[in-house]
Amino acid sequence: MSGDPYSPLKALRHLDILDGIRNARPVRPAHVQVVLSDFCNQGCLGCAYRSPDYTSAQLFHEAGNYNPRRFMPLDKAKEILDDCASMGVNGVQFTGGGEPTAHPKFAEVLEYAHGLGLECALVSNGVALSNPRLASIVAQSCSWVRISIDAGSPETYTATRRVPATHWERAREAVRNLRQFRDRHGTACTIGVGYVVYPYNWREIYEGAHLARELGADNVRISAMFSAADDVPFQDIHEGAAANAKMAELLSTDKFQVINRFSDRLSDLQQKRPDYDRCGYQHFTTYIGADLNVYRCCVYAYNERGKIGSLKDQRFAELWMSKDRARGMGKFNARACDRCQFNNINRTLGYATDPDPQMHEAFV
Repeated sequence: MSGDPYSPLKALRHLDILDGIRNARPVRPAHVQVVLSDFCNQGCLGCAYRSPDYTSAQLFHEAGNYNPRRFMPLDKAKEILDDCASMGVNGVQFTGGGEPTAHPKFAEVLEYAHGLGLECALVSNGVALSNPRLASIVAQSCSWVRISIDAGSPETYTATRRVPATHWERAREAVRNLRQFRDRHGTACTIGVGYVVYPYNWREIYEGAHLARELGADNVRISAMFSAADDVPFQDIHEGAAANAKMAELLSTDKFQVINRFSDRLSDLQQKRPDYDRCGYQHFTTYIGADLNVYRCCVYAYNERGKIGSLKDQRFAELWMSKDRARGMGKFNARACDRCQFNNINRTLGYATDPDPQMHEAFV
């Protein structure tokens, strides 16, 4: 396995989905993002779901409470996973919303998904994975895991995530545990650390990447905060942050990869609205919230514009494989979105699914 894990060309491996987009025909998504929990055990500054003016916070709160104790029912989670398996979905990513491991039945849901033959992935703050038993289950069930740390020092970690000092060591222990159990069980789980760049942690990008390597992670992903302010928070620091992220790339070895996506994400923020009509990405992955609504993407999760339908009174397969859903998504105009972090893949998909012949397209 090699190459760029975020290459837009990966979509070209799913020819059936490309054909479905061209013909407005119902077809499986390649992977599904499942939010088991809207509750989080941390209070990170800049969290998109807890920022009232951001798109993905519109439907997230309950009467002004932006950390609702809302969990996907166990039977519904298993029903969704059954549908994913029967539809031919390749992978399921457990993500937030809130913290996936905060769901009371997280381990049971993960093992159920793995037992169905679905490739599983987890994005987590890792605090619960300091528990060896849970870390072992995750290491045996997931193709990849990303632990969000976003800091190079305990002081920055505790201040920006608004947590007690014990969370710093527990997050570090999560990475070590995952590596230990991955190696013990001989599984292929890729262990990553996430570093989202904010105006208050950009000076520690290099230190954060170095920490990830020292903990035994396979990679660190450097990205950028998405907020309603777009690129404004980075205007005075983007050159310094980009330089730090570039310097972090020097930490890459044959066993450790620094995935630097900071400049790509900053370009998306600077562009603001997409400069194309068709959103192809919404057909490849979808986002199922703990509120049981199905959304187009993470940027427009928990938002009326992003809402595709509800699973409260129907199954996921019933909604997704309907002709009305396929036709409706085909008419969606991406230019009306405030911002997008999938511009590169949408441009690639736009070219791949364009019904009009390209100039001299026989001459590849």
